[in-house]
Amino acid sequence: MIGKRVIASKDVTLSEVSEILSKVTEEDLGFEQSKTFGYSQKFAKLSKEESDSMAKELMESDKVTRAKAVKIIDLMPQNIEEIRAIFSKETFSLSDGEISGIVETVKKYMKGAKREKEPKKEIKKKEKEPEPEAKKE
Repeated sequence: MIGKRVIASKDVTLSEVSEILSKVTEEDLGFEQSKTFGYSQKFAKLSKEESDSMAKELMESDKVTRAKAVKIIDLMPQNIEEIRAIFSKETFSLSDGEISGIVETVKKYMKGAKREKEPKKEIKKKEKEPEPEAKKE
């Protein structure tokens, strides 16, 4: 097991989660940790270095905390509405200039990001065939 007690707490991006869990052997990962590792590898859009660089750039604004920067990095919002949703519970509102700055930062890092896979096509379910009637004896 990775940890038995909490020593410190820090908001981390999916790429950081993937890096942390990759240092542990597969046999030592618990069920939840194994699932988390798979999820982080599948959905992390940036490398750890890119994530760190983007977080520093986002936190240059006084209103963007580490937690919000991590959320932006993990979600990579593409438009103003998505950014407003991330900041919807805050007691302040972002100016249009601050929002456009975040959008530009995301677009800058999105060029090097992993491309998302196309969504799976739904397979049409076969209609059930009527069950044959049981033979009467």
